[in-house]
Amino acid sequence: MPSPFPGMDPYLESPLYWQDLHERFLPYAAEVLQPQLPNRYRARIGERVILEAIEGAIIPDLTVVQWPTRGDAEGQTPSSSTCVAVEMDAPTIFSAFPDDLCEAFVEIIDRIGQRVITVIELLSPTNKTPGAGHDQYMQKQREVLRSGTNLVEIDLLHGGAHTVAVPRANLVRHAPFHGLVSVWRAAQPLQCEVYFVRLQDRLPRLRIPLLPEDHDVALDLPAIFTRCYDAARYDLDLDYTQPPPVELARADLTWLEDWLRDKGRHA
Repeated sequence: MPSPFPGMDPYLESPLYWQDLHERFLPYAAEVLQPQLPNRYRARIGERVILEAIEGAIIPDLTVVQWPTRGDAEGQTPSSSTCVAVEMDAPTIFSAFPDDLCEAFVEIIDRIGQRVITVIELLSPTNKTPGAGHDQYMQKQREVLRSGTNLVEIDLLHGGAHTVAVPRANLVRHAPFHGLVSVWRAAQPLQCEVYFVRLQDRLPRLRIPLLPEDHDVALDLPAIFTRCYDAARYDLDLDYTQPPPVELARADLTWLEDWLRDKGRHA
């Protein structure tokens, strides 16, 4: 079952689901971009390490979640299913040490010059929360802008500090909006292209810049988001009868409640 919202689903901003969405989104984005790229380019997943993770946060690489069965919901014992027994190999045991938090992004590489042409970032709460993660992201942003590399910043999160390259003061007259996408082209350094994300509208389909002599390629955010939602079966996890995990403006909250009620997903 797809998300009930026409665009961004604010319920996925919960810490329980955002990291999973983030990790699904970027490989799908690279997969969508690669067939459109001229042969001189390739899309790859890059990764940076956040040296100081948020205190108390544990973000696993993979989590297996049990959904309640009909029997569970009715207080009955769920029916058993037939399983094939598999002989398990013995592991080698090591001491466990906590790893630093890693964040992925997409890079478009020029095969000829072996240099980064475009960086695509999907912002996370760590990027937008004051602390080491925010500082490291802002440092990377400055380095990218100075390097002559195109920068695409996708911010679908309602909360947190303003982080994308376009100055906040330039956006005030377009408020309110839930999130935004900023596209900075190295060939046009004095301007940014902005796509606004509003709960009432579908997500934008982006123009992703390459070198100036090559045409833009498309990044279809609605298609990628839908694929993430369907693949993860978020519809089995999210409780739309509860308030959203982010604080919304009164107008947006009223719209959300009315929309979910019309879709039969709200009490």
